[in-house]
Amino acid sequence: MDGPTEHRQSGATRRNVLKGAAATGAALAASSIPGAAKAADNVIRGYGVNTGALKDWGLFANSTGLVMDYTETNTDPGVFIRDVVANEIGEDYDFFVFDGGMEDVLGPQGIFLEVDQSHPELTLWDRTSTDFKYAGITQDDEGRQWGFPMVNNADSFGFWPEDLDIADPLAPTTWEFIFESEKTRGRVAVDKEWAVTMVHAGWWLNTSGQAKIADPTNMAGEDAKLVADYLVGRKKAGQFRTFYGGFDEQVELLGNKEVAAITCWEPAVIEVNLQNNKEVVFYAFAEYHYKWGHVFYIPSQAANRANLADIYKTANYFLGGEYCAYQAIERGYVGPNSDLAIEYAKANDWPAEHIEIIKKSGSKVNRKYAIPPFWGDYVPPNGDVMEEEFQRVLNA
Repeated sequence: MDGPTEHRQSGATRRNVLKGAAATGAALAASSIPGAAKAADNVIRGYGVNTGALKDWGLFANSTGLVMDYTETNTDPGVFIRDVVANEIGEDYDFFVFDGGMEDVLGPQGIFLEVDQSHPELTLWDRTSTDFKYAGITQDDEGRQWGFPMVNNADSFGFWPEDLDIADPLAPTTWEFIFESEKTRGRVAVDKEWAVTMVHAGWWLNTSGQAKIADPTNMAGEDAKLVADYLVGRKKAGQFRTFYGGFDEQVELLGNKEVAAITCWEPAVIEVNLQNNKEVVFYAFAEYHYKWGHVFYIPSQAANRANLADIYKTANYFLGGEYCAYQAIERGYVGPNSDLAIEYAKANDWPAEHIEIIKKSGSKVNRKYAIPPFWGDYVPPNGDVMEEEFQRVLNA
């Protein structure tokens, strides 16, 4: 889904936006931006990835007394950085939700407000696991806290088991189905984001022994060129049916069987199964997984707003059991206080099978994290090179 500006990166690449980040951040830090327009009501305005949203924000309203106005976007890092930096949408939004990795660049530039860990509305902070709240995706390299953890998962790919001749869809499987298998040739979809597909391909080349990529999440010139050349070759060989652009497209491609396998988010698999009222597609336990977490950031413009306490109340809600429970049920994600999710489900008389899903979400994520995972990085130092090389793939 599109955010408040046009969706794709044309005319506003990651490089061009980051060049202006320092100047924009300095201007924000030097000024007193009141943001008073937000203070008079109980509406909290968020901008973030669609999988960070509840399907029913009435739950949030009932729990907090606040009304959520949430504008959804996808995981395109160029669009996100452009919007929060060049377009200064922190003037209009009280918080951002995006995959971790932005804090190292945008936090020190003054785009995000550093977290006040002792804020009185942050009642769940002390009991939140340090593995979540002090993760590398919420802090910068100097340990400054720029974000709040929300949910975590590790991504692989969705598939129709009968098309891949897989008898046990919960058994370990292989990325060969995405990149090289004759069983899936012409029926594979991959993400058109370089920060995802380039990285997956780099890990596959390492895993399959075809090349030795030093760091698939941050590829220097020769490695990036090698991976792009490989993807161009696979594209010309007819392996890929399409390069998709968003969550709705993932669901459509997988749900109508246009593809047999797709490097999607796990909620796409859940959504297709919901549409079919049974499990027809599955999410792979493969050789590696793309480890990520949604993070809640406060724009620096919010520092002087009268509703800053409500923003912290919102952040605290996302640490709680209700949000975590619904994310586990609706998307298969695990939150920083999963024990509170189980308590919430029991207190609200959820059926036993839903409680079991919450428990299984935790064990599932632990299983995927035990299989060599890696943290995704949307702003790696060599991102410009990776982005340019991936353009060759898209244009091939």
